[in-house]
Amino acid sequence: MAACARVGIIAVACSMWLISTACAGQEVVPVKLQAFDLKNVRLLDGPWKIAQEANRRYLHYLDEDRLLWTFRHNAGLPTPGEPLGGWEATGRP
Repeated sequence: MAACARVGIIAVACSMWLISTACAGQEVVPVKLQAFDLKNVRLLDGPWKIAQEANRRYLHYLDEDRLLWTFRHNAGLPTPGEPLGGWEATGRP
């Protein structure tokens, strides 16, 4: 089972536990869940698809070495290029 599916199932299970604890003494109707592969999920035209496409374009616009500079630095790997800056800048307080 993919990690994303496991996280989703765990989140739902925790939510069900919280609801059942908060509603102690009340009848709790069990929820039937079925895991599915995220490969089966497709965004149709709409605001979420537009946002996904905007994010994809932006990430492809960024220089990979600058984007990964801080990660590589923290991992002790060679760091070609310059850091991305902004919240990725080193030496922040």
